[in-house]
Amino acid sequence: MNIGYIRLAKAAPSKEEQEEALHAAGLPKAGKIFVEQVATRRRTEYVDPTPQRTEMINSLAAGDTVYVASASRLGTGVVDIEETLRAINEKGAVVIDAATKEAVRWHPDASAAIAFVFRGYNGLRNELAAHMRAKRPEDKKGGAPSVPQERLEEARKLFLNLDLHINDVIRRTGLSQRTLYRHFGKRTGKNPAK
Repeated sequence: MNIGYIRLAKAAPSKEEQEEALHAAGLPKAGKIFVEQVATRRRTEYVDPTPQRTEMINSLAAGDTVYVASASRLGTGVVDIEETLRAINEKGAVVIDAATKEAVRWHPDASAAIAFVFRGYNGLRNELAAHMRAKRPEDKKGGAPSVPQERLEEARKLFLNLDLHINDVIRRTGLSQRTLYRHFGKRTGKNPAK
């Protein structure tokens, strides 16, 4: 029997995109597809986080084929993907990775299975990075905001006035000593106030 498995996540491909990939890889239109919804909230009691995947694995028989859009859709981490792949293959089924059209069977020494797990891990990392980039506003780069040029010019005049102690410059400009030294370097000469 041909079975599809779709796991939805905030940063993952949509259900429609995953369905297209499964059908392009060979899953018949009439094939059963298990769809794992996005977890919406944490619970205090234990609840299986992937009930559709558990149901899909329990329904497998020897000779079945499970289609996934990519390795990252099979689990939420390297260990999770590996355990899922192992459980599917213990039932005598095979996994088809729609991204590579590759049939993957679990065996501890099988390089294809290990490569599949790491493709899944890298896919999860890429999805998370894309999600974080999408969340960040375009004008935000991170870190402290830059000091306006006019404020730096005023600070430079005060900083180069050796009659003022560095603490006076800090108090008047509102900039830290580190910021002043980073922009203007070390002060030269003796401070007559000291």
